[in-house]
Amino acid sequence: ESPVPMILHAENKRILRLSKTFIERTKYTYDDLPTVNAWVKKAYRDQAPKVLTHIDSLYTISSKLYEGTFSLKTKDDRTLIWDFYSSYIGRDEQGLRNIISIAIDITDYKQNESDLKFLSHHDDLTSTYNSRYFYKHLEELGDEPFILMLADIDGLNVINKDFGRYKGDAVLKLFASLLKTHLPKTSMIARVGGDEFAIVIKQVTLEETQSYVKQIETELSNVQFDNVLIHASFAYDLKDSSVPFDELMSKLEAQIIDKRKAQ
Repeated sequence: ESPVPMILHAENKRILRLSKTFIERTKYTYDDLPTVNAWVKKAYRDQAPKVLTHIDSLYTISSKLYEGTFSLKTKDDRTLIWDFYSSYIGRDEQGLRNIISIAIDITDYKQNESDLKFLSHHDDLTSTYNSRYFYKHLEELGDEPFILMLADIDGLNVINKDFGRYKGDAVLKLFASLLKTHLPKTSMIARVGGDEFAIVIKQVTLEETQSYVKQIETELSNVQFDNVLIHASFAYDLKDSSVPFDELMSKLEAQIIDKRKAQ
């Protein structure tokens, strides 16, 4: 018995055998998949026509072939990622070419790879982008104009001191959630300091940005998070090729400081 997922199929598209591992991983039985067409329709769905065309080409091979990486759906609607290898093993009694296709399950590897990539780009507390990715993203923008916004949670150190860091972390998560809710979905939101977020908003005006800020401030004024009042300071302006980034960043940071002093 094959220790890996295996399908034995003939050029008339009949499935001749499924390995026990294949059945265990996908939950499909031979009754579910009497033919290659049934397999492809159930497992590949929208990609079925493309995959069927690929499988048709397998019936002409004469040696082992690495087919590539495929994403497929199981009977219970899980997603698996498999590397497929196929080989021609001869003709059957009817003279039909038989192909054995073997899969290597790399789902966990791809998930770990995806998780590592996510963590390398994101702040693990708020799931916004981190400062490293923020500055990398700025380089990719080049001279493209955008609104640069800074948003600081006021008094986070006091919250951490009086109520504990757990409460402070909860406030950060709540504030990040409000930013994601009220800013355009295409905004690039990054936590660049303990209480500081930097946001890139493209294809909006300063007037529209002011409206977004008012919405966030209004919601913050109505939030009492376990008897902790949350306040935030915002500063924003247009970044274009005429304004160096460092100069604009310093200007916005100074505005944040002035707003805090005025409170």
